[in-house]
Amino acid sequence: MARPLRIEAAGMWYHIMNRGNLRKEIFMCDEDYINFLEILNEAADNYKVELHSYVLMPNHFHFFLKTTEANLSRFMHWLLTTYTNRYNHKYKRIGHLFQGRYKSIVIDSDRYGIEITRYIHLNPVRVKKNQKLTLKERKRILKNYRWSSYSCMIGIKPPPPFLYIHETLERFGNNYNEQIKNYIIYIEEGLQRELDNPFNEVIAQSVLGSKDFVRNIIKTFNIPTKYYIERKINSEKIKPISIEKVIKTVCLEFNIKSDLIFKNGRGMRHADIRRIAFYLAAKYCVGNITLKEIGIAMGCKSGSCITAAVKKFKKIKDKNLLNKVKKIEDYLKEKHGVRHPVS
Repeated sequence: MARPLRIEAAGMWYHIMNRGNLRKEIFMCDEDYINFLEILNEAADNYKVELHSYVLMPNHFHFFLKTTEANLSRFMHWLLTTYTNRYNHKYKRIGHLFQGRYKSIVIDSDRYGIEITRYIHLNPVRVKKNQKLTLKERKRILKNYRWSSYSCMIGIKPPPPFLYIHETLERFGNNYNEQIKNYIIYIEEGLQRELDNPFNEVIAQSVLGSKDFVRNIIKTFNIPTKYYIERKINSEKIKPISIEKVIKTVCLEFNIKSDLIFKNGRGMRHADIRRIAFYLAAKYCVGNITLKEIGIAMGCKSGSCITAAVKKFKKIKDKNLLNKVKKIEDYLKEKHGVRHPVS
């Protein structure tokens, strides 16, 4: 998979996430959270960055922000380096505090802005220990969580200088009280039902937006085909299909018994058919089961054999085989439906 792009421009909206190295904690006590927020305030002021929502968790953080200059990388470098240096000095440690490069996704704010804000604000109740609590208890945790912009958004405490809340709230009513009431309802909706993950629609690990927004980003920044073609191939979101149905369809098309799919054979044709089955299972079954479960169901010890088989499938040049694959895919789409992403 292509390395995520770094897209920078003035007036761009981003979702930013970074976590501790080896998923270890980056905040050990209240003082660390306070110190990070003070550095964040200084960085936002120095680099003219607007924070519109944030959450700090023990081993990671999320931002939804807007840059007024094309300087996201300099802002993040200063923020992370400054905090790491002070953290290392305090705890008498050396080395990396954060896990590699921070993740940045360009966001179509008009389309996904409030979804991203809700995703960020629900973080404190998504941790395992809180998922089994009552609705009332989870509401209380959200409102009382100190290291999130949510309490500022709903008027429990004043926002820090770097936090811009009005652009989000203005979407929820004509006056401040109405906006807060409707925003709370919107956020708490995520406590009562499972929400779609907005990041499932990210293109090239770097852009989230409507089709027109994505096309404009691709054109403006001259993004090479290699960065988005893999996502484009999967732009039709297939409703997950059971592995049994995929295997049955492959066997019917190639006129073979299913037990031949589940064991390695010596013939080249048999090996290619097996790879085709692996490829189709990986493409159409994930969502019902994981790659690891697919691998085990196909007679492997893990999901790594699926990944290897898919790579080998992509090297198949036999037009007859590829035509049969297309025929199988057309059948699966027709019989089981295709859900196109909303644009």
